[in-house]
Amino acid sequence: MDVLLEEWNKGKEFTCQVTDLRTTTKSTSACAAHPSAKPLIHLEKPRLSDPSLQPDSVVTASCVVKAALSSVISWVLNGNEEKKASAEQKNRQTSSTELTVSNLTLSAREWEQLQSITCRVKQPCDEKPEEKTVNGLESAEKDLTVEIRRPLWDVLNGDGAVLECSARNVPSGELSVTFQANQTLLGQVQYVDLPKGQNSLTARITVPAQHREKDNSFTCKVQQSPSKQWTSDPTGKIFGDPSVELLLVPSAGKSEPQKLLCTGTGFKPEIKWLPNSGKGPVVPSKAMIQADGRMKSVQ
Repeated sequence: MDVLLEEWNKGKEFTCQVTDLRTTTKSTSACAAHPSAKPLIHLEKPRLSDPSLQPDSVVTASCVVKAALSSVISWVLNGNEEKKASAEQKNRQTSSTELTVSNLTLSAREWEQLQSITCRVKQPCDEKPEEKTVNGLESAEKDLTVEIRRPLWDVLNGDGAVLECSARNVPSGELSVTFQANQTLLGQVQYVDLPKGQNSLTARITVPAQHREKDNSFTCKVQQSPSKQWTSDPTGKIFGDPSVELLLVPSAGKSEPQKLLCTGTGFKPEIKWLPNSGKGPVVPSKAMIQADGRMKSVQ
């Protein structure tokens, strides 16, 4: 009996019956001849680092499966909605297995609404399918905050041009951080895969020399998906012209020495006293970073 390969690979059972003084039968099938092993499944969800990812674009989830011939791959969204693959490519590995790449195309907005993506594999000889699931986007907390600041340690000990983006109560998973100067991207986009249970992140960048202009203000943005992003308030013009203020501090009594208070505000101000004699006294100063990112030094 000649059997179609397609029927054989589906696991269909064939029986041979012989009748003499008695009837004898024997059956066989692809499942009996070649028991299938557990399929190997690798599921890759859409990545935020994909340069084509835009709010109105489409994204692709990919499932790579090594399984028995004629296995069926299906997609399940949010646990109950089954979708057909947009493209599928098969490549036979051995006489009984093949490698299948199944791609599912979704709109970016549809992807943002998913809680889970499942790739399900049903082999012809298995009663139950095997599957692999990845989580969708985690919801952000209402009190999520993103701030941009200059770390004081760099202002005091470095060149003072480091910007720090700090975010709290952010969702776990893949996030990107970008720094901008007047809406112009600074450096490269930084990608972070935040572990489950960690809800804060910090990213830093040194402002390139060409962006250290006095009219520039800076922001940082944390992004989870094309339309889910959070931006800090802008800094002040931290490279702007410095300002100085000299105040006379009222003394408690006539016999006490007169006090002067000098305040300098700017990128990294240094205060020097210049009395009529030429060289002033060495006076310790107090430094702080203001909310606008400019340094304030007081002596």
